[in-house]
Amino acid sequence: MIDLLGVTFGWESIVAILAIVLTLKWFYQIYQISWPEYYFSINDKNALFVRHSIYRFLLFRLLPPFVIELFYLTVFLRESPLLSVVVVAIISMLIYIVISDGNALIQLIYTRRNVKVFFNKPSQIIFHIIVMAFLVAISYGCAILSKNGTALLIFPSIKPLIDNMWAAFIGFLLASFAREALSNRSISESTVINDALQEINPKIFALIDKLADKANANPNLIKAVAVTENLQRPAWFRLIEQIMSWFSKKGTYGIMQVQSDRYLTDEESIEIAINKYFVNTKNASNEEIEAILTKYNPSTTYQDIVLKTMRYLLPG
Repeated sequence: MIDLLGVTFGWESIVAILAIVLTLKWFYQIYQISWPEYYFSINDKNALFVRHSIYRFLLFRLLPPFVIELFYLTVFLRESPLLSVVVVAIISMLIYIVISDGNALIQLIYTRRNVKVFFNKPSQIIFHIIVMAFLVAISYGCAILSKNGTALLIFPSIKPLIDNMWAAFIGFLLASFAREALSNRSISESTVINDALQEINPKIFALIDKLADKANANPNLIKAVAVTENLQRPAWFRLIEQIMSWFSKKGTYGIMQVQSDRYLTDEESIEIAINKYFVNTKNASNEEIEAILTKYNPSTTYQDIVLKTMRYLLPG
């Protein structure tokens, strides 16, 4: 028995905490999405689905913790008083937050070298804080719902769980889900790039063609950068960046993610990016293009995506 915050923790509480934290950690490892370097993987159909809207993103980040925590709280703590369940729920979620979004937040704040800030940094930090706040709220809600009659009917208690082989059944379902998720991770580059191209307004590409012609720049290179940036920061996230610019002016803005002391539209970011990086690149060699991309973004993964997209855009 352990006493904490006026609550006595039995073995059920400790097992519930461990089960919640480990299951959540394992669940997201299936997708191998790196936080915060990549919010949206570009070679994973699950992440490609999630990145299309903020609703899908929040559903992906909030629904699994809700279901997993509600399940374990109901199974292990159905006989415990509500205060004990609330404390266990919040402690479990805080531990998970510390090793996930909290860890990423610390790395962002201290700008660790192993973290690539693809987003406007203040927006990225605030985004983590918002998600963490939602997770804490969800943990409290799960504690309340675990005492609801419906949850008690749906989820088994510990003894029936063992007697009826629920553990084996759940393990089978989770293993099947993991196998399915892992076996279907791959998605063709052409599919990803074509999907990204469809998201961008044709007027954006028309503007790139127009400005590239004036600057003697390579339009396919500029479009490839725009596509790559859009993969990492969809339009809905750029809208969040716009809102964050009301509080912190300095950041990267627009579809080209240009550094600026004020908010930039997609069109403004294109014009600035062309003048700063792509003038007289129409006939640039492969080595020169790689040098330009290194200056634009030193990430080798980023450059690889741009080059693949550029090749996809070439005629023939």
